[in-house]
Amino acid sequence: MRAFWLWLGLLAVVQIFGGCGGESSSEDSATIHFWSPAVQPNGVISPRVSCGLGTIWLPLKWGSLPSGTKELVLYFGWYKKDEKRRGQGVVIPFGSVIRKIKPSFHGIAANTLPPESEFSYFTVNNCQPVRKGQSYLVELFALDHPQRAVPTSLNVGFVTGITEEALGMGRFAGNSAFETKLSEEALAVGRFTATYGPKPK
Repeated sequence: MRAFWLWLGLLAVVQIFGGCGGESSSEDSATIHFWSPAVQPNGVISPRVSCGLGTIWLPLKWGSLPSGTKELVLYFGWYKKDEKRRGQGVVIPFGSVIRKIKPSFHGIAANTLPPESEFSYFTVNNCQPVRKGQSYLVELFALDHPQRAVPTSLNVGFVTGITEEALGMGRFAGNSAFETKLSEEALAVGRFTATYGPKPK
């Protein structure tokens, strides 16, 4: 009987201390909680938000980052289905990257750049007019080292590849060696897609 109670006590101790690492905290998760206050729960961008003169015209916020995060990289791009490929690919009229965001930041106001960050973009036509039905991909990458994957000058291969990867299309533009490298480098990734709604009456 004494052996039984000894075993029961030992089991309780194991459960108490074992439970400390049983659930992964948000800090150790491979997914960053990432969102925009301007995007409604149904994924539609508020019609009162429009393309401004700044870089990223959506306000952005994010939660806990993995320990060891040294740099954040943000991707923001407009995409549409590629009709020539029967909807099996995407066309990217505009894509942009902000590098060297400090991990102490947990948000970016619309049309602003974080201090000491670097910005580059690819565009077919600068500041695309915002219309109903346009879709946007926004991604945040947490890295434990200075990033190496983003080309100095963004190209169609990079913006198409990173978008097709995020949307799970599984086939990439053939012009880029960078299409999956940023995800491979990251400790964690946060992403969402959003669609622009009708203009307010």
